[in-house]
Amino acid sequence: MFKKTTTFVTSLLICSQLFAATEVIRQLDGTNYDSKQAIHSKLEIRLTAWSDAEEQETVLGYYKDYLQDKDSEVFQDALEEQAIKGYLLTSEPTGYIIRYAWSEEVETGERLVFMITPGLKSINPNIWRDPNPNPIIYRVDNPDYVGFTLVELLINDEGGVFKTSLDTDILIREDNKLSLANFSNAEDFAVLN
Repeated sequence: MFKKTTTFVTSLLICSQLFAATEVIRQLDGTNYDSKQAIHSKLEIRLTAWSDAEEQETVLGYYKDYLQDKDSEVFQDALEEQAIKGYLLTSEPTGYIIRYAWSEEVETGERLVFMITPGLKSINPNIWRDPNPNPIIYRVDNPDYVGFTLVELLINDEGGVFKTSLDTDILIREDNKLSLANFSNAEDFAVLN
């Protein structure tokens, strides 16, 4: 027991040093709508880099393979090989890692798209009103486990809205970028300050 506790504490210290040492190029704060208690409603996005064209193409290729064979474990493993682009922090103990990130200017402001691992709301399903149907504890030997979530944000000077692939499909756009298939009809996950 002592060894496990020591390992956990060491891991937390390493993670905190990584956060401190990594330059954040964009930070967004918000409030999610799906927490059972207000104490769990805060979220923070710390973006450290954008995916370059080659990285975007790599993730797209792996995603196309996933669409054919439906092996989410292979796709998640491929995502985890990608460089870390930032973090999505919630009240869950470990947060989520951004593995794919791009943005574009749109008529109403800016669109940001992230692929995160593990799947949103999968680490601690007990804090969510509508938990991920495949929590991370079911990853082993579960062909239905989906260990990633695509997140799309539309932001402007007044704030923004945050939606996820838990509520709509993922689309491969004509410009070979991943986005949400039906952003306007997807449920809001969070509002950004």
